[in-house]
Amino acid sequence: MRFCPQIEAERQDMPTTLQRELSNEASTLPAANTNEILIPSLPAGNGSRPSALLRLALATGALATMEYAAAFEASGYAMAVSLFTARGLVLPSPRAGWKRRRASGSYLPGHDDLHHAAAVAGAHPAAEARLVGLGDKRVLFSSDRQAFIMYARQNGQMIALFDPVGDRRYWSQLTTDFMAQAMQEGRTPVFYQASESFLRYAESLGLRGYKLGERADIDVAGFDMKGKDWANLRRAINRAQRDGLEFSMVESQAIRSTMPELAQVSDIWLKETGTREKQFSLGRFSADYVAAHPVAVIRFEGRIVAFANIVLDDAGTSAFVDLMRFIPGVHRGVMDLLMVRIIEALQARGVQKLNLGMAPLSGLSQTQYASVWDRVGGLVFRHGNRFYNFEGLLSFKSKFAPQWTPRYLVVPRRANPFVSAAAAAVLIAGGWRGIVGR
Repeated sequence: MRFCPQIEAERQDMPTTLQRELSNEASTLPAANTNEILIPSLPAGNGSRPSALLRLALATGALATMEYAAAFEASGYAMAVSLFTARGLVLPSPRAGWKRRRASGSYLPGHDDLHHAAAVAGAHPAAEARLVGLGDKRVLFSSDRQAFIMYARQNGQMIALFDPVGDRRYWSQLTTDFMAQAMQEGRTPVFYQASESFLRYAESLGLRGYKLGERADIDVAGFDMKGKDWANLRRAINRAQRDGLEFSMVESQAIRSTMPELAQVSDIWLKETGTREKQFSLGRFSADYVAAHPVAVIRFEGRIVAFANIVLDDAGTSAFVDLMRFIPGVHRGVMDLLMVRIIEALQARGVQKLNLGMAPLSGLSQTQYASVWDRVGGLVFRHGNRFYNFEGLLSFKSKFAPQWTPRYLVVPRRANPFVSAAAAAVLIAGGWRGIVGR
């Protein structure tokens, strides 16, 4: 195995320790149809056939240019694909290298386990823990079943979502059990969207964190729109209301009657934006899931044109906005109005914190000392907007003055984080077709 001339020249400029690390990691990757582990990028072309390039990647084990890497983003999370492309790395073919392990005792939670996990999640101070209720994740309980880790298996990785759910006194045993189970199955243990608090703890167990982006948390109790900094948003809200947009909150018990309208908005949004339903770290539109939580809606001329479902914890102090969908072209201020009115409605209920989700790849270091992970992530963030609106999403969430908190991919120190990130991207997208179909 050898390096191609372009990559070899770049490798020679790296520190000796990084050269050795790169060589060691590259030696573990299968080289499909070539004796070079690292190959030059393919010609850019006109960028109109990402699906053809994906077929080429799977057939030869190679990905093309940085420009096309963004086409394989799964809602901004497939940073690994971008790295492989930018560096000319060979991506292991699923047939060649990512064979699924079959584990004894592997199962999705049954009704009783799912109900119990949902109860534990409801008492947890982070509302997003309630994503366990979707039923698409496995659950590893603590010995007394008062805490759990939710996870899924993908491409030789065992991927946990968020921090362990439950009191922190359970973190040690749960994390140790999770890592032991993964290693027993021959998988890499991965924690996806872990917090800084968990990262500090995980480092003592030989794990390492790689920043995925930053999460936007709104201080609901302290939110107001006074002052000149809010002038533009106030004008947008006032204009939307003058033009006839109306906000209301539909409680869970009344949602069934509006479900056909919500489903129609969801279908139009998916079609017009060229987006596919996601899973694992994001909810999917289903009647049972949508009806389980309050839904905020915007109506125009009597019909629903935008909505968002609001997931609340049992105490009513923490909330999470999951599905946000609208009919494109109705009004430029529809989402501004929806979000402001959601915050105000939650404020009236006594909610303290609202999680708006991540801004993928934001906040990565771009100094001369930044890691390869951060440098490539920064490139994708700045130049990948053709296929995913990284900067637009960050700009939209920034309108509401959130507190930005980092979120990490956490893996064993000797593991390849880019392989783990690629597996997470495929998992969230529901497969390779989901990555191509955004």
